[in-house]
Amino acid sequence: MSVHVLRAHGTLFSELTQIFHANPARFHEILHGSLHPDSWEKALQSLAIEEFWSPSVKDLVDRFGLTSVIEKTQSANPRKRQFARRLKRARKFAPVVTLSRPIR
Repeated sequence: MSVHVLRAHGTLFSELTQIFHANPARFHEILHGSLHPDSWEKALQSLAIEEFWSPSVKDLVDRFGLTSVIEKTQSANPRKRQFARRLKRARKFAPVVTLSRPIR
């Protein structure tokens, strides 16, 4: 869950590798939810009840405030971004139907 919050606040993969000593490909799996499903939601729930599981997360909350950290983490969720992109594409290619009457 720390990976989600730190990555949402701009931590680079190389910095995550130094912090957690793991393969950067593993971080990609974590961030996209293929390794731990629903981990984004668990991170947001823990933040909402002010449960800080890592000193680095606690530092972010102290520095930026809890609401800012929650908002930034929510907006960084790749599932929501992918949904927004698909919705934008669907709107772009949807047929336009006009319901107005012709002017006489």
